[in-house]
Amino acid sequence: MTMDKAQLHRCCSLWLMICMLLSLSLLLFTNPHYTIGLWPESELLFIALNAISCSTAIGVLGLYVVQPKRITPLLYHPLVLCIFAIGVVSLLFSFSTAFPRRSWFGAPELGEGVMWYFSLAFLILSGLILRNKKIYRNIIGIYAVISALVVSLLTYKGDALGLWKPYVFTDYLAFYGIFLFPIIIGFLNVRQKHWIALSYLIASVPIIVSGNQSAEILIIVSPLVMGLVYYLRHLAKIRLLSVAAIMMAPIGVTGLVVLLGYYGARDASFLNHMQSIWSRYELIQTAYQNFKSDGVVQMLLGHGWGSFTDVAATYLPIQDTKLFMFNSTGTDKLYWDSLSRADFHSHSYLIEAFVSIGLLGMLLILLYPMIAVASTSAKRMPLAMGLAFSFIVVSAMWFQFAITLPFMGLAFAAVSSPILKAKIHFLEKLKRNQNAHIILMSVLFMSIGIFIYGVIEGYRLASHSTKFATPDLSKMATHLQCGDELGDMAYGGLRLGVVNHEVNYFLVHTEQETYPEDWYDKLDWLRCSVDRYLENGVSARFKIMDLLVRSEWAFSSRKQKDYPQVVKLLADWELRLDAFLQNAPTRTDLAAPYLMWRLSNQENDIAIAFAKKLYIRNMNDPVALWFLGLNELQDDTKAHLGIAKMRSALKYGIQNIIPIDQALIDKINA
Repeated sequence: MTMDKAQLHRCCSLWLMICMLLSLSLLLFTNPHYTIGLWPESELLFIALNAISCSTAIGVLGLYVVQPKRITPLLYHPLVLCIFAIGVVSLLFSFSTAFPRRSWFGAPELGEGVMWYFSLAFLILSGLILRNKKIYRNIIGIYAVISALVVSLLTYKGDALGLWKPYVFTDYLAFYGIFLFPIIIGFLNVRQKHWIALSYLIASVPIIVSGNQSAEILIIVSPLVMGLVYYLRHLAKIRLLSVAAIMMAPIGVTGLVVLLGYYGARDASFLNHMQSIWSRYELIQTAYQNFKSDGVVQMLLGHGWGSFTDVAATYLPIQDTKLFMFNSTGTDKLYWDSLSRADFHSHSYLIEAFVSIGLLGMLLILLYPMIAVASTSAKRMPLAMGLAFSFIVVSAMWFQFAITLPFMGLAFAAVSSPILKAKIHFLEKLKRNQNAHIILMSVLFMSIGIFIYGVIEGYRLASHSTKFATPDLSKMATHLQCGDELGDMAYGGLRLGVVNHEVNYFLVHTEQETYPEDWYDKLDWLRCSVDRYLENGVSARFKIMDLLVRSEWAFSSRKQKDYPQVVKLLADWELRLDAFLQNAPTRTDLAAPYLMWRLSNQENDIAIAFAKKLYIRNMNDPVALWFLGLNELQDDTKAHLGIAKMRSALKYGIQNIIPIDQALIDKINA
């Protein structure tokens, strides 16, 4: 190596280390004073992650140009290839979905999508490169510990310290603990038993602060798993057995959730103490109903990242879900209130992958923890097993935020060997193959281009949304043009859907008796834009939020209900509702407020006609049974039929859809 190349190599390595340190500092981008977009906890953070990943790819490209023989084995590492393949499959399959561009970023609350897996591949690759450089390795290891503990402190005492709490939900912190232990062991090269024990205690801090029950159990179980692998390390087939265990673990956890949920669904004690298990069971049920509806398409290609929110909106199991509680009073903790927040993740990484990128994508997601175990050295086998097992168990019950992605990359890099010896001959051929060099260079340049697009597009979406971040119309942007003002029509319109609901909720519940004139102008813009979106096709979650807007106005006592836009909104309620139910026939819970509104306006004939339509579609529908039963109670000759229908409605869960007095329930069942 010439002196110039040596200096360039050192510069590129230093550049990579700086990029990794910045990625471990993503916490700074959750500061509410510097955030943009509708989701301040995630949008700026993900833009920063894409920018850092782009810089990382540039650093890797520089190292490859300077020292291709050293970097090539790492570029062909099976773990890096597998993660990168998930990104490629996600990108290719996205073109078959209703909203291809949504797959790039996934649900905006989370960010899991095409960009997520490309970023993860380069984070792991950077970790593999820097792990062999002692000074950089030590700096990264120490900084990772500091960063994880600072996040834990902010989560636990951020508000009290006058700072900020990164996320509303704390369960995600468990991933810090899972990833931190292998980072400490692998990057700080910890070997003595007492230091290993201390490292484990440090890594347990984020898990304890998280309150994530599955991860807290793993504080005890994970050492047992690592100890068992260490004890059996001399077995000839220990690697094969470990890989098989990692393959079966997520299947076992998912199966256990299904069994517990199925047999405990009607047990009040179970619902009271195992709400997390039960809600996961309901989410799995939702995905299963989607699979039954369009199984072949979903099995082969999926619906794209970020689509689970539409699956939940369409196939939510209404019989067991407390749906009438759109407010946040939380009067009944035995049930899972899903209406007000439309879940954006299935809470299971395999279910999420199956819904998003089909069977092939799910198999790749299942594969990469197995590769981490299969490609590790015998010395690191217990650590790799502990990481993979813990990650799988928690990921089968909870979702991961992008803020922990750099820790994940470093953790998997810490347990992975640079390359399997059996592949050395193959790699020697690749080093001499000019076509392979061209392909690798092309892939690296393509990756840089993808990250640049991610930064630009992510910033465009977030910046367009910022002016609508508050539902207070006096603070909202002016001179709005009807149409794609938020720039998210190609993404299914989720941003406009959120603005639509929050603005109307603000208008209904504001303490101001009269509206300023410009508020009416903004309401006109909003309704015009919503109609334009609906004409071009939107996500199911958008449609539900638009139906909820009607529910807000229908039961409002404000005089503004006479405003033409609101009158029009209520006039086409049945049309919009029926159109949605054509594609989501089980979501008749959304018809309950409409029917109650019609009855409250003495429009019984219209209400009963619509209830009969629901009954014809499904004779076991609780909403149809309840309202038809109420109508038949008015006729003495049919009262007994009405009671029978209302009794059936209770059997099928109407009490979970609309509030019903317990005394009335007892009287009907008497």
